[in-house]
Amino acid sequence: MFMDVACPTSEPRTLRLAVEDHRRDVFPPVPSGPERYPTLFERDPAGVIHIAPDGTILNCNDSLARLFGFAKRSEFLAHALPEFCFAADEWPALVHRVHQQRHLVSQELRFRRTDGRPIWTLANVLLLPDDTAPTILATLIDITERKRNECYLAVEHDTAQALTGSDSVADAIPPILRSICETLDWVHGAFWEVDPQAAVLRHRGEWHRPTVDVSQFAAVSRSWLCPRGVGLPGRVWEQGLPAWIPDVLHDDNFPRAPFAAAHGLHGAFGFPVMLGQEVLGVMEFFSPEVRQPDEPLLRLLTTVGSQVGQFVERKRTEESLRQQCEFAESLIETAPAIILLLDPVGRIV
Repeated sequence: MFMDVACPTSEPRTLRLAVEDHRRDVFPPVPSGPERYPTLFERDPAGVIHIAPDGTILNCNDSLARLFGFAKRSEFLAHALPEFCFAADEWPALVHRVHQQRHLVSQELRFRRTDGRPIWTLANVLLLPDDTAPTILATLIDITERKRNECYLAVEHDTAQALTGSDSVADAIPPILRSICETLDWVHGAFWEVDPQAAVLRHRGEWHRPTVDVSQFAAVSRSWLCPRGVGLPGRVWEQGLPAWIPDVLHDDNFPRAPFAAAHGLHGAFGFPVMLGQEVLGVMEFFSPEVRQPDEPLLRLLTTVGSQVGQFVERKRTEESLRQQCEFAESLIETAPAIILLLDPVGRIV
C-alpha cells in the first residue's frame, strides 16, 4: 500500500537528494565496458577489446592478446591499437565510421601481428556512451585462414585466365604479377627467365602499384644478368625452391639492396617457374614492410609456378616449330633445285 507523504515546501529537494544517495549506495553504477560482465569477458573465445578513440587499449581479454601474437595480456596493453594497422589512416577512418554509425556488424578488418604477419578479423564494433568521452568495444574473430584461401583461389583463377587468353609469355606475365601483388598485398613483382646458353637469368617482365615508385630498382633489375645462386632470383634458380627474405636490406646475398633501400623496399619472396624438375624462370615480389615467411603462401605459389612453367614450355615449343617451318619454307623458296616433300608412302606433301 502506498500513500502520499506531505512534506514542508522547503524539504522536497533535500528528501529527493537523500533518496538518490541511498539508491546509489544500494545500486552502484553499472560499468559500460567489459567490466560489466567480467566472467563472460575473460572466457570469451573471441578476442574482446575496449579502446579509447585515440587507440589507447583500455582492456582486452587473453584471446585478443593471443590473436595479436602476445603471450601475456599485459604485454599487449602496453601498446596502442593503431600500431597494428597497416596504414596510418586506417584507424582514424574506422573511428569516424563507428561514431557515424555507432554499431558496425561483421566488418572484415586487417591488422598486423607483433611478428609482422597479417591477420584478418571479423569484427563487431560498438560505440559505448560515457559521461566524459565515448569509448569503443569490439569483438574480433580470426578469419585469416578463410581469407587466405579466398586469395589463393583468386590468384589461381587469374593465372588460369591470363594463360588462356595470352598468345605469348610477354603478354601473360604482367596480369599474373598484378594479381599476386594486388590480391596478396605486395607492391612490385618481376619475372626472370633462364637463358641456358648464357647461364643467366634475364629480366622478362614486371608490374608495380601505380602509387609506388620503384623506377631505379626496376631499371637496375632490367639491366642485370643474374647468375645462378646470386640474389633472390639466383638462389631460387639454384635451389629450385621458393625463398623468403624478411628484409632485403639485412640480407647477405642481395646485390640490389641499395636500390631497394632507395624506394623503401624490405620484405621479399620468390618462387620457381618449373617444368617437372627443370627451372624455367623465377618470379619475385617486394613489400615496403618487413614480412615474415608465410609457408602456406609459398606452397600455393609453387602450384602457380608449375602452371606458368607449362605455359612457357608450350610457347617455346610453338616458337621452335614456327622457326622450323619458316626455315623449311625459306629453303624451298631459295633452293636452285627442285625439292619435293614426300610422305612415307611416296605421296607429295
